[in-house]
Amino acid sequence: MDELKNKIINILQKRKEKVVLDLYLRDYDCSNYYFAIVYNSKIEKFKVLMVPLDAIDDSKYLEEYFCYQFIFVKTVENIMKEIHDNEDIIERENINYQSTLDSYYIEINTHLASKDYCFKFSQYIPTTLPFFFNIMVLLFEHLPNIVSELCNKILYLFQNPNDAIRYNGSYSFNLYKDSFLVLFTEKIVNNCKYLLKDVSFLERVGNKYYAVINNEWVCIHYIDSLNKMNIYSGQYPVLGEEIFIVLQAIIKEKFHSFYHLSILDEDEVYLCYGFSNGNFLVVSSLKRTISIRDYSYNNISLSDYDEVLIKKIEEYLSERYEDFKVKEILQSILDE
Repeated sequence: MDELKNKIINILQKRKEKVVLDLYLRDYDCSNYYFAIVYNSKIEKFKVLMVPLDAIDDSKYLEEYFCYQFIFVKTVENIMKEIHDNEDIIERENINYQSTLDSYYIEINTHLASKDYCFKFSQYIPTTLPFFFNIMVLLFEHLPNIVSELCNKILYLFQNPNDAIRYNGSYSFNLYKDSFLVLFTEKIVNNCKYLLKDVSFLERVGNKYYAVINNEWVCIHYIDSLNKMNIYSGQYPVLGEEIFIVLQAIIKEKFHSFYHLSILDEDEVYLCYGFSNGNFLVVSSLKRTISIRDYSYNNISLSDYDEVLIKKIEEYLSERYEDFKVKEILQSILDE
């Protein structure tokens, strides 16, 4: 795909179309695209270019896959201003690309006046570069609706920071047909130290499976139609025994729903897997726990709980309140 991108840039140069900004997505959710804002010196107009790299069968006819849309000069000026006004942030951040993933590659290049910048990210555009939010929105407004979901995904950190999981492994794998020896060592496959019962929670949310083992949560994002599996393994090795037993639990449908914790005034619902020392243990990319002390009790709502969880909360409250107050608080937070 990198070779195709370079050929596209060479063609644009021959056509006297100067690239102002481009966006290259490689193996991003199993898709590959090249987008660019270009200035055509022949007609003195700005255009937005889209090249669906996956559709290209023969690079000899590469230009036939170029899809253009005109863009107003004022819009391009706004994009250029965003870059110019944030050069201090760009220099300070000194973006370095580091990733263990082969997929979810994002590359953005800008060519303004005498300065060129190259940004390389994995999976998401970081919130430390907030001006990119506006730039990407303006770019995708001039692209076909079929790729609009890509905009949502690369900007996901800006909109859903609690749910933005950074995967540390990505594999082509049919979960239900391929041999696990393709991914895991023979020792793990034949002598895993864990049993299915060690997976204390397992719940599917969309095409993601969240699980808890040894009181640590992991996530498996499995795209069935593409046989693609992305893994967030937390503190564990990405292809270790913990992930292996979680995959076995998924195949054998050993589901055990999480507790669900709602923070009402924040309109947030968390998957919760325990309570310890006044803290709810939650699945979140931003926080590991939510303290019961940080919220008024009528702002917390628990559902899908069991007696084990209630007992732990009750023990904590009993050390601080009279019995009647403990009962009142429990009645307030339990969604019955």
